[in-house]
Amino acid sequence: MIRIERALVDDIEKLRQVGVQAFAEDTERYGASPAGIDLIENHRTWIETYHYYKILLEEVIVGGMLVMPADDAYELEALFITPKFQSQGIGSRAMTFLEEAYPNAKKWGLCTAYLNDSIRRFYEKRGYEKVGQTKPGNHPEVPDKDFHLFLFEKRVGSAASSS
Repeated sequence: MIRIERALVDDIEKLRQVGVQAFAEDTERYGASPAGIDLIENHRTWIETYHYYKILLEEVIVGGMLVMPADDAYELEALFITPKFQSQGIGSRAMTFLEEAYPNAKKWGLCTAYLNDSIRRFYEKRGYEKVGQTKPGNHPEVPDKDFHLFLFEKRVGSAASSS
């Protein structure tokens, strides 16, 4: 059974491990992990400052989500699932959880690496549309000089019908 709960300080090391595993392919491809997923200090800050969730299968942490709230617009900064449990509907369940947990959201935003076609399709199936792209300024060590992120948005509720 899948459960999603707010992450606790006691979860930091396991969330770090799962995040590193989940983004290992991107790290190999681009030369850097997204959003400092490998740093304990970042996980602590996310737990203490934002809405950070752990995704559990039975009692085992298999993923995480980081949400940055701002009034009626939210940024999904990270959604990660350990590779062993990817493509089993856990990500879809996590996205459903977010929409139910934030009923006042009028807009969701997120970004993903430009070469990751499967994750792009995952978000598009859930109603997200590509609205732009950007070059991340916080990864000067990335060897791929063409590296960029696709920006996605999803408008929900009354915001979706007025656009």
